[in-house]
Amino acid sequence: MKKTTLIIAISLLTTGTFLFAQQKNTQKHRITRTEARQNADARAKATTNRMTKELNLTQEQQSKIKVLVLENYQKQNNSFAEQEKLNQEIDKLLTSQQKQLKKQISDSKIKAISTENHKRVASPAK
Repeated sequence: MKKTTLIIAISLLTTGTFLFAQQKNTQKHRITRTEARQNADARAKATTNRMTKELNLTQEQQSKIKVLVLENYQKQNNSFAEQEKLNQEIDKLLTSQQKQLKKQISDSKIKAISTENHKRVASPAK
């Protein structure tokens, strides 16, 4: 009787341990629209900081770009034309050297994810 009780207790503990160990955190936090609007300022600040680090922006450029990026993040449904307009406005604020650096960074990111086949298609053989 004691052996049976002991075996049942050990098996229940073992089963409970395995079940607990295999549980996953199924509730991953998704950002809602309200949270995204509230976080637009933080995202704009982070984007501006990243651009400042990569492009060595001045204080004046930082403040103007942050306003533009913040407006962009606050709009939920940006169309391609709106994105292009934002990029043109940002380019007006950058010097030619900063524009070249921005293009080089963008190109290097694209090249990093391109496959050899993409590279052959992008530059056709002569």
